[in-house]
Amino acid sequence: MDLTMEQLEACIGLAQRTRGMRERIERIRAMSELSGIKSDTIGGSGRPLNDGTGEGGSMLADLLETFQSEAHAYYEIAWTVERVVKAAEMSDNQRDVVRYRYIDGMTWDEVALAMGYSDKWCRELRDRALAEMGIERKIAEFLEVPSKNFV
Repeated sequence: MDLTMEQLEACIGLAQRTRGMRERIERIRAMSELSGIKSDTIGGSGRPLNDGTGEGGSMLADLLETFQSEAHAYYEIAWTVERVVKAAEMSDNQRDVVRYRYIDGMTWDEVALAMGYSDKWCRELRDRALAEMGIERKIAEFLEVPSKNFV
């Protein structure tokens, strides 16, 4: 199975978005339960969960629907990443960095903390892992290449 850098970056975004939505869903539910309000308003603000359209368009229902869609897309790509990681010959540290960064959607600071290494070393492990998986990082995308025209 071939995997591209774009797919890895998409996996990060999906992991972060689904984590954020999951947290929002839990906050909305907790506010509802703690304030003892009916499920048709948020946090006692009087702001309706239901938008009044009669189309079942509650904020929570909309968020849950979006979450399901994003989570489905995330799990599909995360499963692909995991299969490629398992098939590649690399160290456990390299596998962990790829999983933390791309499947779990961690920032480089979070990866470094989880690994107990500097973020620079974690990036080096990532680069080695990508090479083992046959994925080329397009360095030109990350660096501004000066023009050769010196006129």
